[in-house]
Amino acid sequence: MKAATPDEVIKMLNPKIVGWSNYFKTEVSSHAFQRLDNLLWQKLYRWAKRKHSNKNAYWVVNKYFTPIGKRRHARFAGETQTLKWHGETTVKHQAALRKGVSPYDGNWSYWGTRRGKYIGLDSARGKLLKHQGGRCTHCRLYFTMEDKIEIHHTDGNHNNRQFLNLRLLHLICHDLVHGKGTSCPP
Repeated sequence: MKAATPDEVIKMLNPKIVGWSNYFKTEVSSHAFQRLDNLLWQKLYRWAKRKHSNKNAYWVVNKYFTPIGKRRHARFAGETQTLKWHGETTVKHQAALRKGVSPYDGNWSYWGTRRGKYIGLDSARGKLLKHQGGRCTHCRLYFTMEDKIEIHHTDGNHNNRQFLNLRLLHLICHDLVHGKGTSCPP
């Protein structure tokens, strides 16, 4: 792309950078992203230097690279587009599995808390279970496989199904909250 404009180069590179970074963001990849950004900067600098072979390095860097914060060469920008760097992708580390667990062992409380979904658990309960850390909001005890679980609407309006309005409670705790007189398990 010797004769291309910076916008054309960015338009070609951005989808590849974003796709590759999203694919590898769950790995231990921050060091790799840093190295790739360094290599990419060198390639872009050589591209710009080849385009303006009679200009010095200072002129080339000031024309194509916009300094932001402490990083001197943080942005490669054209007229309308800006290059996305690998290091801008947030790395998501996966939590290690407990020893001897499997999605098929029937422990929906563990998998619902970990992933927010499980084979035998509807998506609303799974998300609430994950959000609450596997605990009942009333008695703060962990849910077990044998517990009967109710979805409680905090504002009392059963038509309001917004996530912030919903809580998971044991059946007994749900009855207690609504004043039906039973006691919560110890």
